[in-house]
Amino acid sequence: MNIWNSWAVMHRNARAVGAALALLIAIVVMQLLRCDPMVGRENISGLVLQVEAEGLHPLGDGEPQSRVIVVMPDSVKVRLMLPPPVPQVGDAIPVVTEHYKKGKTLYSLDHQKWRMHGPG
Repeated sequence: MNIWNSWAVMHRNARAVGAALALLIAIVVMQLLRCDPMVGRENISGLVLQVEAEGLHPLGDGEPQSRVIVVMPDSVKVRLMLPPPVPQVGDAIPVVTEHYKKGKTLYSLDHQKWRMHGPG
């Protein structure tokens, strides 16, 4: 048995513990960098600028949806997928805005209000 094979066998447990520790540290660091807690949520209305497409089936089944461009009160333009009914240009769309600690803002359709009231 040569010296390199015996060294590898003698220190394999220490290398395994070291590799597991390095992997654990990497996972913790990645989670800390990804963490961005939500700091606020509000309901707003967006204005339909353009109806890009109608009758889309994004998942291959289910009800057809419309793809529209909506402008928010803070002048941000967002593309949303909407279930029926198809809105017209100028209609108000109920939107939920989520603000995150690192400054990110996400916009999504308020499905409950949309189902109850539709475009308005």
